[in-house]
Amino acid sequence: MNMVGGFGGSQAPDAEVVKHLESLKADILKSHNEARGDAPLSGFEAFEALECRTQVVAGTNYQVKVRIGSEKFINVQFHVPLPHTGQGPQLMHVTSE
Repeated sequence: MNMVGGFGGSQAPDAEVVKHLESLKADILKSHNEARGDAPLSGFEAFEALECRTQVVAGTNYQVKVRIGSEKFINVQFHVPLPHTGQGPQLMHVTSE
């Protein structure tokens, strides 16, 4: 059962989630490199959304598990404001698994 105001259960990412991730990919790489503290990556070996959870707020928050290598995963959280704002997706944070 979902908690009111909380994130829903995991589901397969749809085309819209993939589109948002692709639009944030450069920011995701930059954030991931800053958090690593060692040699920065010039790109991801892979970039595949595996599962997604959403939370409806003034727009939608997304938590997405992304495969970036053969056995490497990151968790990406981003926000998509309501359409009338005219704003695109905004990266909130990236964490490694």
